[in-house]
Amino acid sequence: MNIAIIPINGLFMKMNAKTANGLIKGSDKFDFPGVVDAKETAGNDAEELLDGKNEICLFFSDFEEAINGLPVIHFLIIGVATHGWRFIL
Repeated sequence: MNIAIIPINGLFMKMNAKTANGLIKGSDKFDFPGVVDAKETAGNDAEELLDGKNEICLFFSDFEEAINGLPVIHFLIIGVATHGWRFIL
């Protein structure tokens, strides 16, 4: 399976991150062991916050934390649409 992380830049559970939220809930092509969001959500399970299921999709506060916390990452999938299409990594 392809292992991917999703940066959503502090927008978890907001309309801007509906693509990310849908991918976290299930994808036929990717496994998502981690989401890069914000310090407020770091350490929590994304699936548990979305729908109460504990599926081990951890939040990380930044890319360095995600890279150090996951054994392998194959892909980075942008899961938000921001106003003006600007996304700061």
